[in-house]
Amino acid sequence: MNNYNAALDILGPELSILQNLEPKAIDKAGIPLLGEAVKRMRREEIDISPGYDGEFGRVKIFKDQERERLMGQKQPLTSVNRKMKNA
Repeated sequence: MNNYNAALDILGPELSILQNLEPKAIDKAGIPLLGEAVKRMRREEIDISPGYDGEFGRVKIFKDQERERLMGQKQPLTSVNRKMKNA
């Protein structure tokens, strides 16, 4: 819940984040993968498995390997961007 609360504190209400904010504004919040997740949700590029017999449904936005690859890319780019701003 830490990233969730941070997103609300930085970006505002949940529905506004999901429906209205530009992906670049979401990315600036510094919460890994949130901007990409919202883009995919808006394009309906997510996998939804419905619940059954008392089991909750599941929403999958990233494959495990894809998440690892994207997380690996985000960190160095963030560091480079910070260095460029300070230069």
